[in-house]
Amino acid sequence: MPATPVFIVCNARSGSTLLRCLLDSHPEIACPGETRLAQLTASLLDVGTQLNGKPAGPAPSAAAPGAGAAAREVISGIVAPYLAQRGKSVWCDKSLFTVGYLGQFAEVFPDARYVCLHRHAMDVIASGLEACRWGFRYYGFDEYIQRSTDNFVDALARYWTERTTAILSFEGSGRAATYRMRYEDLVGEPEGALAGLLEFLGVEQAGPVIRRMIADAFAADHGPGWGDHKMAMTTSIGSGSVGRGRAVPAMLIRPRRRSEMNEMLGALGYAQVTDDWNVSGSADAVLDSPSAARAPRVDRLIRGLLLPRLRAVPEADAPAADLVLTCGPGLRERWRVDPKRRTITRLEDGTGERGIQMRMRAEVLMDLLLRGVTVDSALRARMITVTGGRAAARQDAERLLALLATE
Repeated sequence: MPATPVFIVCNARSGSTLLRCLLDSHPEIACPGETRLAQLTASLLDVGTQLNGKPAGPAPSAAAPGAGAAAREVISGIVAPYLAQRGKSVWCDKSLFTVGYLGQFAEVFPDARYVCLHRHAMDVIASGLEACRWGFRYYGFDEYIQRSTDNFVDALARYWTERTTAILSFEGSGRAATYRMRYEDLVGEPEGALAGLLEFLGVEQAGPVIRRMIADAFAADHGPGWGDHKMAMTTSIGSGSVGRGRAVPAMLIRPRRRSEMNEMLGALGYAQVTDDWNVSGSADAVLDSPSAARAPRVDRLIRGLLLPRLRAVPEADAPAADLVLTCGPGLRERWRVDPKRRTITRLEDGTGERGIQMRMRAEVLMDLLLRGVTVDSALRARMITVTGGRAAARQDAERLLALLATE
């Protein structure tokens, strides 16, 4: 191998294609699209073991002496011309399947370095559901969905939990040099996040190099191969997708799985998924978009989507209500929605909250207005909480929400 290889270990929908394009833009690093090298490595290791008269097996101890070196030589012969063609010295491989073959990689590449990329579980679930709305054929989700066809949220929670368990175990095993990276840090402060990563990789990390990487990640041709289909339509790094998991109903995740998931979220420095995940600001994910950035977007949501619909409704008889939107760490926006007057008025902090009150995440309202969820499903999943002085508050709130969600 021309240089010590680098492997990105990750879950699907964790920003790995963005990271691979950034690294591929470094003057010393070549990081192609997904090559499915994990399966090839395991096959070469098994063949080498079989031909040396020892039964093959998944555990590293099952490999015959010399099988790892033989597999490494074959792969080196494939990679070396590619590096020469690119004029680079460090080879990096990004594959969603690497998680399942970490033992074999450690056998074949004992000196390799591993970048363990993480993303908050609920954002992974939200991104997975969005990317696979027409089917779960890709990303390795299918085997999990097949076991839980009545609950996609819990299926993807299981995907994240099982694979993240493997990644964290590998990080803590001491078998290889690992570097933990979080998607939220990468998109929140890309220059700082990349500087730390490049230092770990032992390559140039000067400011101009990093800024060039960020620019070329979207402008340069990074070659063929599997990856996130949305990357081709992205032109810059942004944190707009951070916190989208707030619109995923947490109650659909089985209690024991949620407990396991929360343990890992805590170890990774993320907010845990509590019962008030969908409606409360007390459990905001680490590095949710800053409040200052959230507030203008909430204002556009109200005035750009909600108000025009309200004005278009003829003879609205739904009752007025206070709409309380949690839109960032410690930030709530309050609005008075009056269908009869067809007005929406911003309320100062501490005012309002009389009669019917509906509390929800801003992301939940966005999905409601864009038909991502229905009123009934949002209420049943407790993504919207309703309070009021009358017994019929829930029915009144449901009428109002159904009115506003109608296109």
